[in-house]
Amino acid sequence: MNIAIRVLTEKIKKEQSEEEEKPPRLPYHFPTKKFNRVFVFDTETTADEFLNLKFGYFEIREFHQREYGGLFYDDRVVSGEEIKILREYSQKHSLRLFTLDQFMEIFYLEIYERRSLCVGFNLKFDLSRLIQDYAPGRKEGKGGFSLTLFKDTFRPRLRIKQFTGRYFTIQFVRGDGKEKGEDGKLKKIFSGYFLDVQNLACVLTDERSLSLEKACDIFQTKIKKMKVKTHGKITPEYIDYNLLDVQATYEVYKKVMQEFNKYGLDINPIKVMSNASLGKQALRQFNVLPFNMQNHLFPKKILGKIMSSYYGGRCEVKIRKQPTEITVLDFFSTYPTISLLLDIWKF
Repeated sequence: MNIAIRVLTEKIKKEQSEEEEKPPRLPYHFPTKKFNRVFVFDTETTADEFLNLKFGYFEIREFHQREYGGLFYDDRVVSGEEIKILREYSQKHSLRLFTLDQFMEIFYLEIYERRSLCVGFNLKFDLSRLIQDYAPGRKEGKGGFSLTLFKDTFRPRLRIKQFTGRYFTIQFVRGDGKEKGEDGKLKKIFSGYFLDVQNLACVLTDERSLSLEKACDIFQTKIKKMKVKTHGKITPEYIDYNLLDVQATYEVYKKVMQEFNKYGLDINPIKVMSNASLGKQALRQFNVLPFNMQNHLFPKKILGKIMSSYYGGRCEVKIRKQPTEITVLDFFSTYPTISLLLDIWKF
């Protein structure tokens, strides 16, 4: 049997005496930023396994006031008859209608040039519908996806990388073209402001997953998500459904930010990836520092022995691919419960 234990690992560094060792610095945190200009959108796709973009709707709001918005569609997928339906709908409701290329120009202007906050519900999915091409992430993006959004190779690509649990990152990275500034150096890339309302709502409610419908119910928004019978086929009813999704997403965003602001945490909401993000920032503001920052000269060998005394749990699957009656066992708040029962908080 193999037993896994924890150990203390350190990067190789130049030899220096313990007196010369400097205490480790707190990791950089991203202070609160007010986003007065918000770009919120949602897409609808084909109902097959490819889930190609058909059409979508976006709104740009500044100080919560709608500035403008419109419908957009991908002419590579949408039929002539469906384009006619979109045009008639947009004329009837005084909405602007854009092709995907036109929409992406607006997207670039708002999200990259004007640095508006990009908001969506399950944002990773909607962003990945807009792409021209994709490739596996490289270097820091290894394990994720590098998405080509624009035909112009000098414009940035978008990198989406999923970590464990709900933790993921979305950011602009350098495009294939090497655009240089007046000083001859490569232009610095703005990473962008992206907020997945679904993820932040899950963090604040401690839910593993939330649908837009459930989020509307939990946060008691005025606008609710509507239901539609058929997906993947453009009809006036389906367009109504898409528009309402965008408006409901924005309503959830406002409610989520109201809840988030109650915590009084000096952290940028786009950097909140999990419950731990909130906990770490609360400890930082309470000036509760990690052990190694308060005792940076504490012998590493002793720390290593302490860490190696921790034995991880073992999980095995004895029966596979066979329907079997089971009993579900779960522990709620395991570590706090053990700490209380064993009275080890004082340590």
